[in-house]
Amino acid sequence: MSYDLEIRSDDKYSEKADIEPLRAFVMKLPGIRLSGGQCCCYEDPQLQLYMEIDLEVVDEKGDRLDFILPEVNLLDKNSVNCIRLHVPYAHMHSDYRDQQYIDVGLKLAHQLHWHLYDCQLNTYLD
Repeated sequence: MSYDLEIRSDDKYSEKADIEPLRAFVMKLPGIRLSGGQCCCYEDPQLQLYMEIDLEVVDEKGDRLDFILPEVNLLDKNSVNCIRLHVPYAHMHSDYRDQQYIDVGLKLAHQLHWHLYDCQLNTYLD
């Protein structure tokens, strides 16, 4: 189980972002490390913070296409239309530290001119 956030252009994920400039921006953020494929992690061991960051292609309902249709080559491997942030509940603290997860999400959202969405609260945070 995790606390989940999304970065998206709108409710239908209608805009795409080029993957390479996005990946380059993400990797310049403090505490980010590549964890394989389209995934990376934000970590601050001193503050006990950990968040997974997934660059994804989803349909207009938010369903991840590469899991649903892996045999169909419908995906543009050079762009994404959704970034999902997952914080395992064991790394949530209910204090000032959790704001860092939001801050990382907002940096990514602002870079793309998209929005940060809180999946638990069903609301945009920016």
